[in-house]
Amino acid sequence: RRAQELGADAVVELGQDDVDALSERFRQAAGGDIDLVIDPLWGEPAVASLQALRIGGRLVNLGQSAGPEAAIPSAAVRGRMRSIIGHTNQMVPPAVRRDAYLAILEHAVADRLTVDFDVIPLDEVARAWERQAASPHRKIVVRP
Repeated sequence: RRAQELGADAVVELGQDDVDALSERFRQAAGGDIDLVIDPLWGEPAVASLQALRIGGRLVNLGQSAGPEAAIPSAAVRGRMRSIIGHTNQMVPPAVRRDAYLAILEHAVADRLTVDFDVIPLDEVARAWERQAASPHRKIVVRP
């Protein structure tokens, strides 16, 4: 719901389907085969999104919040000439990271970024950790 409020064209809920059904829901949400997937999840969502890619499509992985392993059939990559690309900010040259950080700061100062957050007092830091572990879908700021 929040993603749509912020302008997402489509939203696909995870965790309800097998990989093939999830892949089909990705295609439906995108209006057909997908050109590019930016994947912070890995696991089954990555397998499903890989299967929804067009011939020659690319999946760029930058995280594993859905799981550290993904069972990818060879034909899903080889048979349709798809690419899986790994990305980590640690390999980006410092000047590029600096420029990206400055661009984000510019957007923040101009009030073009939206971040949902809750403020929790420092004396309730244990509660903050519990909420974070439960994935509140919001950032948590702890203040003295």
